[in-house]
Amino acid sequence: MLRKFVVYEDQLLELMKLCKTCLRPATSSLEVWEKEKMALHQQLKPTGVRLAGDSRADSPGYCAKYGMYSLLETSINKIIDVELVESNEVASSGHMESEGLKRTIKNLHDSGIAVLEIVTDRHPQVRKYLRTHQPPLRHLFDAWHVSKGVKKQLIAAGKHRGCELIGLWRRSIIANLYFTVGVGKGNGDLAIAVWLSLLNHIQDKHTGYGLLYPECKHGELERRKWTLSGTDAYDRLHAIVTSKRLLDDIRQVSPNFQTFGVESFHSIINWFAPKCYAFSHQGQLARYVLCKKYI
Repeated sequence: MLRKFVVYEDQLLELMKLCKTCLRPATSSLEVWEKEKMALHQQLKPTGVRLAGDSRADSPGYCAKYGMYSLLETSINKIIDVELVESNEVASSGHMESEGLKRTIKNLHDSGIAVLEIVTDRHPQVRKYLRTHQPPLRHLFDAWHVSKGVKKQLIAAGKHRGCELIGLWRRSIIANLYFTVGVGKGNGDLAIAVWLSLLNHIQDKHTGYGLLYPECKHGELERRKWTLSGTDAYDRLHAIVTSKRLLDDIRQVSPNFQTFGVESFHSIINWFAPKCYAFSHQGQLARYVLCKKYI
């Protein structure tokens, strides 16, 4: 069973110089990582890459000093680049994620690697950067991050008087979002048609939706409480389901790869660099590189 532990930085760096299990003797962890990264980049140069990217702050809340951005190549399921950004290098700690992404993308381009596709969360600055500075790159969203935003809106709407039915439908609506992504398979118009069919389904109407998705695919249903058009609950749900931003996001949800591989890597980092402790820039990097040995 793994246990959390904290080691003084000088002791950790000395350990990493000597430990033959993790690294070659007398070779720093960062030098080994750079060599491994160069080898990975050479391997991926002929084919281009399809990436999943996400950031990790070194402390909870909105006052982090360091932010690390990690890129995972989805076909080989390996971290191929990381960048550690300090908050004083950018306008605020909220800008560290987009800055980390910029640096990692630049690293790949400098290595001659074509970036074909990337899956991220819905961070506004990340979206803007990729849209304005990397237009050939196909930008997709992680399904869980989209569903998280929808769930938050449904919970808030369900707290209004007379709208308790939204709470009863919440799990089914979120499940339908994942179903939408699976059926759409990258076809944005089909995904939207499947998603909007929800508004008929919750009224116990299961056919006659349209050409792309004419009817529900489920079998016989259990008895449940249906909604009625014109009620406050339906109107609030309709506003959430048909919001322009959500529909645009659903068109961009990745049907194949998600960011959970990067998030798993970041969860391992929490064992080596707990967010309740402060580490130097070198200490953070050393721990991140050490974590790569466990993925």
